[in-house]
Amino acid sequence: MKKTNSFITVVFILLAIFCFFLGQSLGLSYDPSSTYQSPAIVIEIDEVNGWVTLVDWNGEAWCIRNDGFSKEELVIVTFNNNDTDTIYDDIIVKVDRGNLTLVD
Repeated sequence: MKKTNSFITVVFILLAIFCFFLGQSLGLSYDPSSTYQSPAIVIEIDEVNGWVTLVDWNGEAWCIRNDGFSKEELVIVTFNNNDTDTIYDDIIVKVDRGNLTLVD
């Protein structure tokens, strides 16, 4: 019985370490040469769930979890293109806020 508990504990620890390194390789690090920027506007804020919806200048909607944004705020979004030709697997790596305003 004690050997089974020890084995389960070791497997759990190894699985946790594997998941940590998998997360590091998939989402937390990226090649800066695979990024591009796009202006976007905040169109919706879900304060209950913490989701902010951005729409870029091509009309594509993107969601991030964040707070402190204002509706109709202009931002610059930095994307990682995942080394593919499609935008539908791109990842938002940074959202820059600043004194951006619409010019008529």
